[in-house]
Amino acid sequence: MMLGNAGRACGALMVLAASGCGAVRSDELRASAGGAADSEVAGRSSSDSSAGSDAVSGGNAAGEGGTGAAGEGGTGAMDAAGAVGTSGGSGARPGSAAAGMSGNPPVAQGCVGAVNVEGDLDMRASAPAPGLIANVLGNLTIGATATDLTSLRCLDTVGGNLSIQLETGELNALGRLRYVTGDLNIEGNRTIENLGALKRLGSVGGSLTIRGTSNLVDLSGTLLGYVGKGLSVQENSALESLSGLEEVAQLTEVWIVNNPRLLNLDGLSNVERRGVGIQIVNNPALVSVGGLRGLDEPHYLTIKNNPSLRDFKGLETWTHIQGQVVISANANLSTCVIDEFLARCQASVVLVEDNGPCN
Repeated sequence: MMLGNAGRACGALMVLAASGCGAVRSDELRASAGGAADSEVAGRSSSDSSAGSDAVSGGNAAGEGGTGAAGEGGTGAMDAAGAVGTSGGSGARPGSAAAGMSGNPPVAQGCVGAVNVEGDLDMRASAPAPGLIANVLGNLTIGATATDLTSLRCLDTVGGNLSIQLETGELNALGRLRYVTGDLNIEGNRTIENLGALKRLGSVGGSLTIRGTSNLVDLSGTLLGYVGKGLSVQENSALESLSGLEEVAQLTEVWIVNNPRLLNLDGLSNVERRGVGIQIVNNPALVSVGGLRGLDEPHYLTIKNNPSLRDFKGLETWTHIQGQVVISANANLSTCVIDEFLARCQASVVLVEDNGPCN
């Protein structure tokens, strides 16, 4: 949903203005598609999760019970930006201590009057710049040709998916973003060298995808401590490491594909989970998969066309592979090393071909 500066909203778009006293009635905002709906505001108590984003209500942003999403250890009160505070403290991992900020922060200077968007927001070059946004409760899409992101400088929470398709330019306007409840996709950017522009990001409730960047060297710069689903890192021509993911403790899938300069997977060394699907494919410079040490008993494992890989050092504690194994076209990975690894891991459904000879 496109959101304009003033006037009207498309469909049933509810707009809540944030102030030091809580949520108050704001003027309607105009969507480029037209249509109108009045904003309805009630004085909400701290326990009313409907006043803010579901992304930060009762536990962490992905719905994990008993811990707050990384970055906030609140009291359950609604902060001035409109997001409901978490109750279990800030957690990069379930039950852990805070990864970033503590307590519900006061309204940042310059963000009084920022509004919540109930619904989707699509930002493209042709769309008029909306007013200041505190939270987007639906999906947020930043198009490839978007030119003005200043309306997002107060953004705290995206309640759905966040898709960043911006081709050129930095993402510094997202420096206050802390929670993405759905998937986070960063695709096609030719400017950023790390994720430092997302310096307060602590929790992604869905999958994290980094794809098609040309200057991204590593994933450092955030407070990221929780990813609820999978990690996909694909086609990043300058990426050398996964540094920046050290506080992530669980994933459901790991896809590392077509990253020509990636040297190792050490950024994943603190992930501990069984039953993860793993694909490590077409990474010519990769010399180590030891960062996968905590992912014993994977659901499936594909290691293909990684010509610099010579061994499975770091995976000595693996004992079992649940599903299909494909290890192929790794020119310097000895067949004898592969046979020893598979025997120890009790793999049963196996395709092994076109790897290096026994030395």
